Amino acid sequence: MNLAKTMAIAAALLFTSGHTAGAFQATAEIHQAASSGDLAKVRELVEKDPALIRLKDENGRTPLHWAARGVHFELLKFLVEKGAEVGAADASGTTALHSVAARGHFEACKMLIEKGASVKAKNADGATPFYHAATAGSREILEYLLAHGANKTDLEIRNTWGRTPLCAVARDGGQPEILKVLVALGADVNAADSSGWTPIMLAAWRPNKEAVDVLLDAGADLPVNNPEGERLLADAAGHGLERLFSRMVEKGASLTILNRDGGTLLHSAAAGGASAIVESLVNKGFDVDKRDLFDWVPLHLAAEQGHKDVISLFLQKGADINARNKLGQTAYNIAAEREDPALMDLLASRKADTSAPNFPRITGKYLGRPRPGRTPVEFAPGIVSHRYKPHSTVAVSPSGDEIFWGPMIIPRGGGYASGYLMTTRLEKGRWTYPVKVRFSERDFRDDHPFFSPDGKRLYFLSNRPAPGSPQDQPSQRTWYVEKTKGGWSEPKLFDALPLPVGPSVMFLTFSFDARGDYYHATNGDIYYSRLANGAYAAPGKLGGDINTEDVENAPLISPEGDVLIFSRGTGGSMHARVSFKNRDGSWTPSISLKARIGSGLNATRSGKYLMLGGQRWVDAGFIEELRPKK
Repeated sequence: MNLAKTMAIAAALLFTSGHTAGAFQATAEIHQAASSGDLAKVRELVEKDPALIRLKDENGRTPLHWAARGVHFELLKFLVEKGAEVGAADASGTTALHSVAARGHFEACKMLIEKGASVKAKNADGATPFYHAATAGSREILEYLLAHGANKTDLEIRNTWGRTPLCAVARDGGQPEILKVLVALGADVNAADSSGWTPIMLAAWRPNKEAVDVLLDAGADLPVNNPEGERLLADAAGHGLERLFSRMVEKGASLTILNRDGGTLLHSAAAGGASAIVESLVNKGFDVDKRDLFDWVPLHLAAEQGHKDVISLFLQKGADINARNKLGQTAYNIAAEREDPALMDLLASRKADTSAPNFPRITGKYLGRPRPGRTPVEFAPGIVSHRYKPHSTVAVSPSGDEIFWGPMIIPRGGGYASGYLMTTRLEKGRWTYPVKVRFSERDFRDDHPFFSPDGKRLYFLSNRPAPGSPQDQPSQRTWYVEKTKGGWSEPKLFDALPLPVGPSVMFLTFSFDARGDYYHATNGDIYYSRLANGAYAAPGKLGGDINTEDVENAPLISPEGDVLIFSRGTGGSMHARVSFKNRDGSWTPSISLKARIGSGLNATRSGKYLMLGGQRWVDAGFIEELRPKK
């Protein structure tokens, strides 16, 4: 098994270890007890059969691995005392020391090292315990590891994405004290990852001002007037990093760059909220009412992020308080959408129009868009595809009159985007203003909507807790709603059907054919479950060359069940392929679709059209032309 697939499985298991109740159904009883920290049960089992101490599950994990993942310290001590192999690695190369270092548990690290655990062990990601201790932000563990065999070579170890510990901390943690320790030990402050991102670029993107300042003090290089420099300057403005912005301007960085939405640097600065940066750009002649590709003006972005001082500054400079974007929203409407009554009051006090969004009149199926040909084109720019890009593909009903998508809502203050399902529908000949779906929870991530071929069900992924599971242990599973006379039903857990696979394990994408047969991607492979007499057969991997040593994902089955489009690749390089089912049930060798539809991790289908990741759509007629001639 290659590294990419090993890491896909490792990532899936890491996800489920913390969140999926019952995720260990296939493991032995001792592994279940160890994963939950049940010392009494483990003691009882070991007393009956001491050999269970070293029993491995299907992923190569012993009870010690599971105890370490939960950092059940007393159980760890018991297992070690009874002869557990402290240096044992699971299928992904992870040892118990990796796990406790990643969780910042000093006493557990100390105990395992004293019992002989190797501080130099590397997992499939190329990471040592030192690497995990750094990302966990534990200076105490770092110093202990250095005193017991780790050395400066550990500072430059790179993971699958080419990130050193300093890169990883800058990107995922940003703890300034840990960054200072790594810099003091000699870490290269300019070590770029496989995508060319240096630590300061990662820290600015995150964003983490203190981490950026540490790296500036450490002499980090600042690229200017190249793609890396433009990205860094946009992040400096977009996240209000005044010191970084000033340094780059001093180095001669051009201020004429545009962001991904066609906005100016003033748009970015408005979202960043640093009044000093905004004022400097306005004084340099930047237009306060300049529109981007989706008709957002800087005032819209300041309202989105809640920057009242910047809003006041724009209004002083004559900005149009009632400028509307392509959705018909004013700054006041955006403040209302963000549920910010204080900002709404401020704008109302400045004579803002407080009426509802003036959504344009749009008629005709598919949001009135001209039908695409054989070349993918953007779908509904400014409405579905706008500042809040859909995280997955767009689901359009088979009849083309109802649309669902999961936008990436940019949080105030930066960080990872979150989202819920949005919808619009053709009602009395006119498309409705897009709104959050009634059944979609803000507290949980709902994503990847998918219509059944008959349009009577809408499936989606959600990390909301399953019925009967703890509210603080959500897991990513498949749910669905059914169309009724009064609208859509309440969500139902698809896993609650008689489906032998039980709770989903990294079911990232899925699709159904007209029979109801279920195709899903799990741990880097594509599986199929047949529906018969109201129950699903045990899932099995698809044959032919559909599953390989690379990662396969995003299966889209045709309604007839005879054409499968899926993605294959490694890391961030995934490309679409297609395979056709023969009469005997076998699958033809897959054909690359890269030249036709490019990359992309997922797709859905609406009638004769493919809705592609990246908010594009294309006429699917070319697919049948690729079917091998008999």
